[in-house]
Amino acid sequence: MRELGRWYNVDIVFTDREVMQERLHFRADRRDSLEQVLELLNCLRKVRARIEDGRVVVGV
Repeated sequence: MRELGRWYNVDIVFTDREVMQERLHFRADRRDSLEQVLELLNCLRKVRARIEDGRVVVGV
């Protein structure tokens, strides 16, 4: 998630401390939009990520 924050210059906010402990590995193309990358991430069904007020909010 830190990497995505850097790639797209957005803040990442976690709604649950346990979510911060999840280790996720997936491939995304830096040329894809943030929305496309979050859609891929959400397909893993480990976390739920959305854009809210210009930030990425990650929860369960």
